[in-house]
Amino acid sequence: MNQPYQTIAQVSQGGVVKLDHVPFPDGWMVNVSIAPVEDTSKRKPFAFGLHSGLISMADDFNDPLPDSYWLGVEEDESAA
Repeated sequence: MNQPYQTIAQVSQGGVVKLDHVPFPDGWMVNVSIAPVEDTSKRKPFAFGLHSGLISMADDFNDPLPDSYWLGVEEDESAA
């Protein structure tokens, strides 16, 4: 079994790290490397309204589309 095993553990009071289970047999020698990970729970909340007013919608947005749109023809072709 030469596959590396990774897990995340929380450091408790006194700097103790406890691993509940590792998939290696008793007596094996393992290399342990400890590095901090980013705590995503402390990210700044999303700020709403940052780009307010930069997007506009046409006044006829909710108007029905012409039949030519659904038929796949150009406007001037349907008049012919």
